Amino acid sequence: MEETGLVAAGEAMYKVRDIRFLTMRELLRGDVVLEAKASCAIVIVLGGRIAIKANSQSWTIGLADCVRIHDDCPVELALDSGLGEVMALSYECFLLQADGTPAPQLQERARDGHPQPTDFFSLEGNWQAACREMAMKWERNTIQDRLLCDAMLIQLLCASIGKSMYSDPVVCESGVASAAAYMEQHFDEDISNDRLAKRCGLSTAHFREAFKSRYGCTAMDYLSSLRMGYASGLINQTEAKLNEISVQVGIQDEFYFSRKFKKAFGISPSEYRTRHRRRVASCTFSGTGQLLALQVIPHAAPLHGDWTEYYARQYGHMINVHLKSEEHLELNDEELERLAATEPELILASDLYAEGERSKLNRISDVLYLPSSAHWSEQLQLLADRLELGSEAERWIRLYNNRVYAVRTELARYTSSRTIMSVGISGRQLYIYGEKRMGALLHHELELSPACEIPAKSNYEKITKEGLEKIDPDILLLVIWKDPISAHTWKQLSQSRLWKELKAVRTNQVHHLPVDPWLEYSAYAHARALGIIQNRLSANHPWINYG
Repeated sequence: MEETGLVAAGEAMYKVRDIRFLTMRELLRGDVVLEAKASCAIVIVLGGRIAIKANSQSWTIGLADCVRIHDDCPVELALDSGLGEVMALSYECFLLQADGTPAPQLQERARDGHPQPTDFFSLEGNWQAACREMAMKWERNTIQDRLLCDAMLIQLLCASIGKSMYSDPVVCESGVASAAAYMEQHFDEDISNDRLAKRCGLSTAHFREAFKSRYGCTAMDYLSSLRMGYASGLINQTEAKLNEISVQVGIQDEFYFSRKFKKAFGISPSEYRTRHRRRVASCTFSGTGQLLALQVIPHAAPLHGDWTEYYARQYGHMINVHLKSEEHLELNDEELERLAATEPELILASDLYAEGERSKLNRISDVLYLPSSAHWSEQLQLLADRLELGSEAERWIRLYNNRVYAVRTELARYTSSRTIMSVGISGRQLYIYGEKRMGALLHHELELSPACEIPAKSNYEKITKEGLEKIDPDILLLVIWKDPISAHTWKQLSQSRLWKELKAVRTNQVHHLPVDPWLEYSAYAHARALGIIQNRLSANHPWINYG
């Protein structure tokens, strides 16, 4: 290699030609077309999921995923889901000649014989902030800022080497996640591995391997679980005939549908309908969540606009008797009369009910008191055994465990070496969530690093603002109760110097969560919580089969 002063002949030189930063508002206006301003472009997703078209190909990629495009072609971008944000960077690559000048038409020659970043890759670390800074420097348009942009481009290309979405199943999870999300929305259509592989830009063989690596089952098994889960709801909640239900879930042959259903649930669709038309009442939020996991709609259950907003919205019209909140663990005479009028075959209640309340319930019907100290899966199995729905409980737990594995693998990319903390604001007090609220899910199942010791024997533990400042987590999950005092406490905290100087605030890593499902401890609530955590921390969809 011949030396030419500061650089050697044959070395590559990279030059930024244009940077465009697209916000959610721009993406919502419709498809965005980026005209080719250089021979190479990199599209980086900083939020949401983005559909990309270039060179007659299309991909859907998520947070921190990138696609590198050659050949001076226009690029079409569209918002697929989430809070979209994109940076598109156009650049040239030159080879230096012996006299130190760039050779003409050097993009093709630069690829030959030089290490090149892969066409798909994912970024690690806080690249969101770096990309925003890069876009800001480009807008300032000073010589120094443009040089810094070129330097940051080289850092970006170096970060991409060896991170191919095609060769690494973990990085490839963004593609298979889009396939899973597609199946969740289109399970009633004719879907094959070939079709799904084409959607996420993978070979069929590699798609099969990547999907099973992430979800612990094949794509077709995943599709079958979605179809059977939806079918069970139709069987349980409607009078539709089996051949009609079969078509609604994408299976044209009723007999094939019945065989698949029996394989999934251990009983025929007809027997399933008979078993699940049960008159079961729940006196607690958690009891409702356990019943729903078993595909049983309670005849009576506590529904409150604030504390059980999701259940009220999704199932309120199917639940005959709406009981009051379980906050005080007591039922008044009027509610007891209404509960008795439903003639329930079984009542679910907490073992925390006082003896006087227990005697009232025992006079109405058989009562199963779920042990509050037991793990939610143990409670689910106990209830399933009572209702003779053991196979349904096993199916739920199996799907949940598969999902935990997939989400844990996905979040490892974004949360590696970062600490996380969940905090609630209720009234004038701040609380750390304990094991049975968020701790077990976040730190045991998803293996996220806790920023402090998690309360093991209580659902909550008080913490002061100063205590929060001392812990200073990298990622903060925040739940604010829906009452004026809590809202006022949050307003004061958010305007304080202490809050603004927290690491999570400065790096935009504060994630607001809904009040429910953290108020209950059940199979259904845990699965919903898993979806919410995935959505907040990775910008992917929650698993809609779990709500």
